[in-house]
Amino acid sequence: MKKLILFLMFIVICGQGIAEGFTLPENLQIIEDSAFEGCEAADEVILNDALTDIGDSAFASCTSLYDITVPQSVTAIGDDLFSDVDNPLLITTTSGSAAMSYALANQLDFDAGTTCKALLIGNYSYSTGYGTLYGPPYDIQAIATTLSESGLRSFSSTNMTNLTADEILSAVSSTFSSATSADISLFYYAGHGYSSSDSEKNGALVGADGTSYVYATDLRTALDAVPGRKIVIIDACYSGALISRSLKSSVTQDPAVSFLNTFMQGSGLLRRSNLAADQYFVMTASAGSQESYEIKKSGQSMGIFSKFFSLGMGYDREEGSFVSPAADDNGDSIVTFAELYDYVSDSVSSFVETYSKTQSVQVYPDDCNWFGIKRP
Repeated sequence: MKKLILFLMFIVICGQGIAEGFTLPENLQIIEDSAFEGCEAADEVILNDALTDIGDSAFASCTSLYDITVPQSVTAIGDDLFSDVDNPLLITTTSGSAAMSYALANQLDFDAGTTCKALLIGNYSYSTGYGTLYGPPYDIQAIATTLSESGLRSFSSTNMTNLTADEILSAVSSTFSSATSADISLFYYAGHGYSSSDSEKNGALVGADGTSYVYATDLRTALDAVPGRKIVIIDACYSGALISRSLKSSVTQDPAVSFLNTFMQGSGLLRRSNLAADQYFVMTASAGSQESYEIKKSGQSMGIFSKFFSLGMGYDREEGSFVSPAADDNGDSIVTFAELYDYVSDSVSSFVETYSKTQSVQVYPDDCNWFGIKRP
């Protein structure tokens, strides 16, 4: 009987294409394999609270699907549930649910009462050994504004300046102390980066005392203690070394191995192969062998990388106003990490070329669409 009901629903909802979104019957408990496969009319789906099982490929090739609500009652989810769904799909669910676990395991975006927090650190005044920077205090203000208007992904930000290495690590712990596995925590640093022939030290964040450093292993250890998904954005010289990248295009080693050997090394995770479970996205302003530049424009000092990061997300810091996100390549109002990287990388490279400089934005992982940083 359940198969018959689903078959008739498929004819009504999908075959005739009369619904842009739909809610399933309240007493439905099982969705069979491939039940809605190829249903192009389904863009927003709400599953009922009585549902317990969803079969293999149930929503495969639903090319319009962008949002599906899966209740806590669902405890069994089949394979390839959303195969050939190219949209940056959002799974709306509850924390700790089977749907949340499925989203994490399959690199899908989800909202489960998700809280988004950002720690923004700008080091610009150094006690010794390093010159004064002018962009970081303005960069963190601009990034905070940018992140505050990101729709579902709006972040509450904590801004700090001129911290030592120990203070940076302490700030990570205190800022994200209430994070859960459903949350997203963003760490941003603008300041000097450390250049070293020692690969384990190259790209380290420089403390404001000029003598202390946050190495990749230190940062990874601190962030590993924070549950949930993590975003790491670094605007500093040599920062690509944090993800073992001298130049993105020159990497011959498997990027997963490179990443494990540095940023993931700090907590003994060298044998872990499923990086999706580690829930990290990292973007750095430059390669491990390059400097990162700032500029004064329209009366403002700013990191060039941070300038285009904000513009890609939809904040024009020079005008002090929100605009259409420049990184939204397909016009769906969602900015995925892949889109953001493409835009920022191209923009930074083109901008510094006019000054006869080279600055190559780096990213981990490549082509990351598994959760969007900006969602309406």
